[in-house]
Amino acid sequence: MKKKVVEIRRLRMSILLLIGLLILSIGGIGKHQISKEKEFHVEVATGRSLSIFMDVAKVYGTYNKNGIIIDKVLITDAYPGVLIHGDVDFHIAQTIPYLRAISNGAPIKLVGEVSDRNPIMLIVRKGEKDEIKSIYDLKKKRVLSLSPGTSPYKIAVQSIKKAGLRIDKEVTLITIGKASPGVVLSMFEKGEADAAFLPPHLSAPLIAKDIGILVDIPSKPMLNAGVFVKTKYIERKKAVVKAFIYGTNKTLEIFEKRNAKEIAQRLLENSEMRQRYKGYDEVALAAYIEIMKQVLANDVVLNEEDFKATVNFAKALLGKKVNFDDICDSSFAGKK
Repeated sequence: MKKKVVEIRRLRMSILLLIGLLILSIGGIGKHQISKEKEFHVEVATGRSLSIFMDVAKVYGTYNKNGIIIDKVLITDAYPGVLIHGDVDFHIAQTIPYLRAISNGAPIKLVGEVSDRNPIMLIVRKGEKDEIKSIYDLKKKRVLSLSPGTSPYKIAVQSIKKAGLRIDKEVTLITIGKASPGVVLSMFEKGEADAAFLPPHLSAPLIAKDIGILVDIPSKPMLNAGVFVKTKYIERKKAVVKAFIYGTNKTLEIFEKRNAKEIAQRLLENSEMRQRYKGYDEVALAAYIEIMKQVLANDVVLNEEDFKATVNFAKALLGKKVNFDDICDSSFAGKK
């Protein structure tokens, strides 16, 4: 009898132990599934001028903090086909090329703001700093820009016309196709150009070497660049979009709150980034970041005032009325 009681107790203990192990096992699987669900693997595209934004996000891990794992960053100036026909989930890009596409029925929405000014700036050769203080002082000057059709060229033409000057008659506009920091530096050093309308990666070395001086950023505040995503993606993966905007916010905070020199040092500590910015020393890279700090948004709030400024800037391109709600989904964008 005693033997049977002992056996029953042992059997009971074994059953309880098995149940406990099963509960722990199920709990472990549940935890594993939750952590998996919190990791969102995405692919992102961006243009040359905003690639440094994604590089800073990578070294500071701003997207990872909310579960976004960026598997690939595609650097391309293709708009907006890269999002419509490509495999990328998000496109951090200039707004204007997307305005026309969305107004013509492309199933895409702007969900967050990244830059609230066009980063093309007026740089003046140091020897001309006393004569050129704004776009209104370019008469009889040689002005450098990139090839026709590019954003720097458009800004240059618009700025010269705004100043009431005529290209070729009152201003000599020099355009170069394949521009590099070395080419631009050489032209400034040789005195072949008095001023230039250039993007940040070409302006920064001029400023760092004290050959060029930033005089003006001609564009007015507007929705210059933002985060674009397909409407179907928003419907299926709202949590991912929300997490991505959170990461975008955190990256903007780095530019807003951290010193440019500190960010430059952090980038150059990373072997991949050292290779990417091998033409820049710490001073030049800090100058690049300082420029970006001036044109990046200090929040991702999508407001109609900036939207209207963008539409007015692109009126000739659009050729029709464009509504804020048709382009933007501001439900994801909020102040930091």
